[in-house]
Order: sequence, then C-alpha cells, then structure tokens
Amino acid sequence: ARAAVMINRIDKLDPRDLPALNTHCMRTIWSHFSAYGTEYDFCEFYRLWRQRTQIGYICSFNGSITAQLVYGKRATSDIIRELSEFVNFKRPYFVQLSEGLCPKAGFSGYKRVKRSFFTLPKPSGDEANTDGLILEPDVEYVYKTAFSGEDYGLWLTDTVRRKNKGQLRMFGYESSVLTVRFCIGGAAYISDVYTPQQDRNRGYATKLLKKTSALLSGEGYTSYLCADEQTSGFYLRMGCELSGEDTAFKLKDKGK
Repeated sequence: ARAAVMINRIDKLDPRDLPALNTHCMRTIWSHFSAYGTEYDFCEFYRLWRQRTQIGYICSFNGSITAQLVYGKRATSDIIRELSEFVNFKRPYFVQLSEGLCPKAGFSGYKRVKRSFFTLPKPSGDEANTDGLILEPDVEYVYKTAFSGEDYGLWLTDTVRRKNKGQLRMFGYESSVLTVRFCIGGAAYISDVYTPQQDRNRGYATKLLKKTSALLSGEGYTSYLCADEQTSGFYLRMGCELSGEDTAFKLKDKGK
C-alpha cells in the first residue's frame, strides 16, 4: 500500500497542465509558478501520484509547502502518510494543505493554526471611491512597517520579482499598508495589512481595505484575505463575509 503513493519532482511544467481550481492553495501554487517557473531550487514543484494516477500538486517555496488535491480526488490514509513524511523530510516553516489533506495528529514539531478566509464586501456609494489611496507606496516604508522581522534582501528580491511578473501590488492609505499577493482567476488575495502602533484605531486600515477592494473590483477581482483567531473579529465588524476555514501548520520554535 505504501508503494502505491509517490511524490515526484517536476523538472519542466507546462502551465496548461496546472488546473485552474478556485481554491487558495491552488492559487498560491499558480502564483509561485507564474513568478519563478521551475528554474530555481528554492521553488520546486511536485506531482502526487496514487496507483499511477496523478492526484495532486505540491509546491515547496522558500521554506513553505503548499499542497492541493486535484481532479476530484479524495485523501486516503496512505496519501496523508506519504505527504506527512515529505513534510517531515523538508521541514518547512509553514505548511498549507487543501481540504482533506490535514492529518488528524498533525506533523511532528508543528503547531496547528486555525485560519478564517473573508471576502471583502463589494463597495458601493461613498465606499466605492479610491480618494487618498496610495497606489505605489515607498517599498522601504512598506518593509519597515509590515515586514521588519524578515530578511530585507530576500523580501525585496521576491517583492520586485513578483511585481515585475504582474503578481504583486502594494497599496497604502495614510500610514497603513497592505500587499495584494496575487490576482488569479478573478480573485485578489490581500495579505500583510498593517498600521503602525501609534496610528491605530483611526480607521486607516478599514479605509485602506475598502478603497483597495473598490479599485480591484473595478478591475474585475473579488478581494479576499486570511485571518487568525485574533484578527477575525476586526474583519467581521468591517462587514466581511466568512467564506471558509482551514488549518495551517507552523514549525514550533526550538524548546517549545
């Protein structure tokens, strides 16, 4: 039974082979492929097979793993076991899996993180205006505001690459900033919404989200984002619609 499931690296990937599934995991895989292709060792793509039938795709990108079942396939215990062994071998800092792939016991050395996905409300009336929206905020300011804990060189290289490939956009309003990580299949994924501590509770982030959503809606995209248990209440109060929930995994710090 164990030999029936295999994970093979893809040396060359035809974009026509990647399914256009309406899931966050598949959009993430698409965004990595669109930005980097299969030419880099830090961005690897794999096929998941069961009994000679392809059932999924896996992307290992810069210390994270995303996996998606395709073609209506269901996860079985041997599939989950093989994927768990793959994760434990790679030891990424972050793992996100499509529905049904999460092991009940989790991965060794990882903590579960409950995530909620919210769709931003369609703007109307005064909310539909984009006055004051900063279309190209200073890159260094965005980094210092929202990403100061990350390696600046790696962050900047990836940011510029994705921007040049048309994958990533950044917006600001007053001192608040956010990143549109990708726009794929009519969906725009918003991440890293951040306001400096001294400017919080002034409504900047709310206005930034609404104005960004209005702009993207005019371009034909529905905006959505992901929140943890600490931030979900903010998005509910803002009028966002809960569109789904899942569990991701983060590598535990040593000693915890």
